[in-house]
Amino acid sequence: MPVWFLCACLLGMPLPVEAAPLALEALVDVAVARHPAITAARAHAAAAAAQAAAARAPYWPQVSGEAATALTTNVSPSQTAAQPFQLSAAGVQLRQQLFDFGRTAQRAAEADAQAAAWQGEVEIAMVEAACATRRAYFDWARARAEARAAEDGFQAASVVYRQALAFWEAGRRPKIEAVRIEADREAARGDLALARSAAEGARRALAASLALDEIPAGEPVFSGLPALVNQPLVDLVARAMTRHPALVAAAWQAEAGTARAHAAARSGWPELVADASYGVRVRDASPAPLWSSGVSLSLPLFTGYALTRRWEAARAEAEAAAALQAERARRVRLEVEQAYWGLRGARDRRPAAAARFRAARETWRLALRRYRDGVGQAVELTDARALWGVAEVAEVRAEAELHRAVAELWRALGETGRERSLSPP
Repeated sequence: MPVWFLCACLLGMPLPVEAAPLALEALVDVAVARHPAITAARAHAAAAAAQAAAARAPYWPQVSGEAATALTTNVSPSQTAAQPFQLSAAGVQLRQQLFDFGRTAQRAAEADAQAAAWQGEVEIAMVEAACATRRAYFDWARARAEARAAEDGFQAASVVYRQALAFWEAGRRPKIEAVRIEADREAARGDLALARSAAEGARRALAASLALDEIPAGEPVFSGLPALVNQPLVDLVARAMTRHPALVAAAWQAEAGTARAHAAARSGWPELVADASYGVRVRDASPAPLWSSGVSLSLPLFTGYALTRRWEAARAEAEAAAALQAERARRVRLEVEQAYWGLRGARDRRPAAAARFRAARETWRLALRRYRDGVGQAVELTDARALWGVAEVAEVRAEAELHRAVAELWRALGETGRERSLSPP
């Protein structure tokens, strides 16, 4: 309990009414549902899925139709008419791929892998949005706690100033002490204004990160810690290496590169196609049906080495994708280890900051008692209040650092953390 709270109760000062807490989970849900980066990633994933379906189009019959009419004197390439006549034609063509030695199958496999990779990108965007929301929320919670600490300091300085003014008016203390404590109170007032401005800026930053015009009413709080803070490092690394969406996306990108290389290797192989057409040719008013059907085999003989170069490019891209997959795995492992040790450090520092705050608060209480009893000096009181304020801010920042470290661990694991139950710290 802040010392000024006790002083306020004794002096009959009004006490502030705290707002209801604003749950972080609700804001994470908002971020995951409507963040622009996630919306864009989902649109890309939908486009990739459509491309995967289009890659299988050669398996279906390709049907087209055409119609034309003209006034001409050409009866045939070697014969002309003296008078122009009306020549019209209409028909339907059908083409069906029979066999292409797996080229279409490899292109479809590449498109499927790209679509799956984009699904991984959607999950990555969700993880990043959740982490950004947690960071902004805890920055706001820290700024609000620092504003409350500044409020504590200003209220305490106001209580002491009234006491010093009463001592001076009663002739028990010189006026310089009241002036010195008044200056300390005004400094606390300036700190309070600065802290409130920082808190409002942090609140607006959170709203901007969520693409909201305004944050719902409520007060940010430091809630309980998830159960994963007690898990050993080896389990966390194994967990990330198994399910991290960046690794899943990289694996699918490598699969797409392999399929692209296989398709390029088959570009020089034959293609067997069946064709059929039926139509009507009309000269003036005399129609004549036309039809044809057959099977064709096409084989590229020389393309200026274009097919070879495309295969070499596709193979190099596949090697690059495989190397990127290995690099992402190394990076994920490193990020998990860094987040783990950052969390361990934050947990170890929090008790020390809390102990320092309790000691500073007790120092302030003793200095206030000595001053009230007439044996303490004003400088002792102002120094004790300054030490109390610094220690309270340090404790708040240690708490915020701990929760931000948890947010970084969720991000390193590739999870939003929304589905995990919370346990007491």
